[in-house]
Amino acid sequence: GFDWVLRSRPDLEWLPGGFPKQLTSLSAKLAYAQFAWETPMDTVLALPRKLAKPLLVDIQRRCHTLQEAQEHGCLHWSCDCWIKVFAAEQGFSIHPLDLRYEIRRLPRR
Repeated sequence: GFDWVLRSRPDLEWLPGGFPKQLTSLSAKLAYAQFAWETPMDTVLALPRKLAKPLLVDIQRRCHTLQEAQEHGCLHWSCDCWIKVFAAEQGFSIHPLDLRYEIRRLPRR
C-alpha cells in the first residue's frame, strides 16, 4: 500500500530544497497544501491516505457557493477556498507547505 497521496499538476518541476523530500517530515495525522495564491499559481496537496478520499472524492458530491466563500472570509470563490471550507466541515484543517517548483509546460505537438 501507500501512506500518502500527492495532488499536483503533472507539469511541475521540483526544485532543489523543495518537495518531495519534505514528505518524511510531515505528520500523517494532518493534511497539507500550498495554495494557488502563492507563487507559482497552483494548488498542491499532500494528504495522508486516510484523508485522501474526503478531499479528493467526497468533496465532489456538492458545489461550493459564493455565499459560503464570503461566510468563510475567502478572498476568491475558488477551488482553494472550497478545499479549506470542506476540510473544516470534515473536522480537519489544512496546514501550509512551503514548496519550491516551477511550472514547465510541455511544447505542443
